[in-house]
Amino acid sequence: MIEKLFEGCENLGWSVSEDQEVGTVELESYSPAGENLVVTVEKENFVEKVREYAEYFDIDEHIEMWVEARSNGVAGVPKSTRELVEDAERIKEMLLQLADALHEIEVNESVRERACGIVEQFDNLLHRKGIKIPCADEDEENQRNEDPDNEAALYGAEYWNLVNYTETVLWGLLKDSKEKAGEE
Repeated sequence: MIEKLFEGCENLGWSVSEDQEVGTVELESYSPAGENLVVTVEKENFVEKVREYAEYFDIDEHIEMWVEARSNGVAGVPKSTRELVEDAERIKEMLLQLADALHEIEVNESVRERACGIVEQFDNLLHRKGIKIPCADEDEENQRNEDPDNEAALYGAEYWNLVNYTETVLWGLLKDSKEKAGEE
């Protein structure tokens, strides 16, 4: 899962480096005005930590930091306060976009994992009952039968079609749940 989350970060233009000794992840990107953004969060509860960072990013505090830095002669700070404001607002948007994307990846993976888990339980039940669902694809059925250790009751396309169908049902339930929560 964490690799998919890191890939999601990279797809949004954030580089990712992990410090396994300390248990942190460093995300790095650049703001539209060219500020080098470095965000360090704990790896444990990674998505939650990125969300917290994004939500607690204080635009005014960020602007004040750069106005003070500019008055102290720090090089590279935009001369326009308007540019600082716009850049800080855009940084907040970038962080929230990253948090939303990571949440979506996490939910997608969770739904897929649950769908696989449900199908595995069904496969186990069929196996205990001595029921094997034949493969519609003759090559898959032959492949299944060539392996004497293969005890799968569902195999190949039948297995994955059921996983996909179960995933669709779970998404429908999730959607209905969200709609009902919004109504209350």
